[in-house]
Amino acid sequence: MEEIFLKDIFKLIKKNFFFIIIIGVIGIFAAYVLNEFFLEKKYEAKIKMYALTEWGDNPTHEVNALLFSQRVVNSYIQILGSNAFYDRVIEDSQIEFTPAQLRSMTKYTILNSTEVFEARVVSKSPETSKRIADSIAKIAPEFIGFYHNKFAVSVIDFPILSDAPFYPNLKLNVVIGFMAGIFIAMVYVLIKNLMKYTIKDADELTEKYAIPVLAVIPFVNIKLD
Repeated sequence: MEEIFLKDIFKLIKKNFFFIIIIGVIGIFAAYVLNEFFLEKKYEAKIKMYALTEWGDNPTHEVNALLFSQRVVNSYIQILGSNAFYDRVIEDSQIEFTPAQLRSMTKYTILNSTEVFEARVVSKSPETSKRIADSIAKIAPEFIGFYHNKFAVSVIDFPILSDAPFYPNLKLNVVIGFMAGIFIAMVYVLIKNLMKYTIKDADELTEKYAIPVLAVIPFVNIKLD
């Protein structure tokens, strides 16, 4: 029974293949329109920084420095998330945001459990994101050095101006739109077939229920004068 049911589904898909593809293409178009005209675009700028320590030339000290640097990255991130730091960023970048707004726009991430961490700035404008990120890259080493005079932060990668939004993702949304269109079309075809109770001819009856047809009563259209 299950084999017959699956066989019927494949036949329906094959029979309505072009309809299903057309609805999938419509899904692509809908996703494109949604992506380009309705979803708010966001741009990001990234800075990659490295936590430095000075423990001398002894290899053991260097290992200790590495382990300690990994531990203090979290404290660095807390310092860079302070109102005092964002006040400096606002002053340097000359932007009209509050520290709370900048904090919501900035995310710090430790990379692969190392002493390297990343600052990611997200805004509605690529210029604004880069401007803020430039100020963070400029001020962070000095600001952290003020609180930890034996340790420092070095900028590895400086921010670059983004030429495309990272959100929404057009390629991903187009794929989702196509798959959603295919799914909706297939559900429609299946439901339409399940709601169809009419047997069109004897061959369909035999094929569907695997029983012989003993007799057929013809339909005669009699017109009375």
